Amino acid sequence: MEQDHNPLLKACFELCAGTMWEPDSLTAGRVQAHMEELDQLTNDYYEMARSILSQLEGLSNPEQVMVTLVIYLKDSHAIPPLRGNVEWFKNSLLTLTELVNPQNAIRQSNLAFISLVQAGLQELSRNVRTDEDLDQFSQV
Repeated sequence: MEQDHNPLLKACFELCAGTMWEPDSLTAGRVQAHMEELDQLTNDYYEMARSILSQLEGLSNPEQVMVTLVIYLKDSHAIPPLRGNVEWFKNSLLTLTELVNPQNAIRQSNLAFISLVQAGLQELSRNVRTDEDLDQFSQV
């Protein structure tokens, strides 16, 4: 599969690359093994994302929604200690898909949670930064 023509595969690759970041221990001798691991993890994450796509049925363009969810995970939650943790990826995607396309009714006792999520999303909406701003912040 070619990443340039497959946005979901590209998003999975970028997420995996972010969790495998190791500037101090990646040596020339480890590059091939590192790239093989990155390729395998990318394929594992891609297959997992594809298997969850059915959770997005009913939304327009579910594959683009999944790409958006993977990019969100990459930008907000993917860190090196998560390297190779397919269960984290699966559980995170399942949680996000439920939030963007609810499949279940909730109990009235869960309305407090929904209110907290709504308030958090409103706060996030007010706190949007450009990629350039965030890149400068991460280099400090």
